[in-house]
Amino acid sequence: MNYGLTYEQVRVMVYDYARILPSCKYPKNWNTHKKAGVDWLYGFMRRNRTLSLRKPESTSLARGLGFNRNRVNEFFNNYKNVLEKHKFTPERIFNLDETGVITVLNPPKVIATKGKKQIGLIASAERGELVTVVGIINATGTALPPVYIFPRVRNIEEYLERSPALSAAFGNKSGWMAGELFVKTLEHCKTYKMQQRK
Repeated sequence: MNYGLTYEQVRVMVYDYARILPSCKYPKNWNTHKKAGVDWLYGFMRRNRTLSLRKPESTSLARGLGFNRNRVNEFFNNYKNVLEKHKFTPERIFNLDETGVITVLNPPKVIATKGKKQIGLIASAERGELVTVVGIINATGTALPPVYIFPRVRNIEEYLERSPALSAAFGNKSGWMAGELFVKTLEHCKTYKMQQRK
């Protein structure tokens, strides 16, 4: 449901639940802090090895609300209708996903003197720029050359040095995918498939 519980929230929830259960015995010190103890939490995590503390990925409210039974059923019904109408074969069914990559990576932790307030690590720049990488794969598992969207509007092709053969590069001031670039990405797919047929 995209509303995970922190350790603290689990402890409070368990205490609240334990209080309303008839004849539930729990340590008296839970009443002092209004939550279950840390020892209970660690014991619970040991008993339930399928659970672990994970860092969640931020998900917008719109995306969370849009992922429900009705929407998923609607998607698969549309998908089934399109497949039956056009008789697409697996090599003509593509999945496309984009991700933003920052050109300067987060520095790793380093050993330094205790108490020192500022520790530097040389990087190519202090702040990186966003480059969008678009991965494309078809239902047979064949990957197409990627599409890169650079935060530039001129001389984009220069940035393709050492990239996979037949990769495409487009420019946008923000480095994000935009409507017209999505159309160009679809054209990239079509061009690649035509080259494969030759």
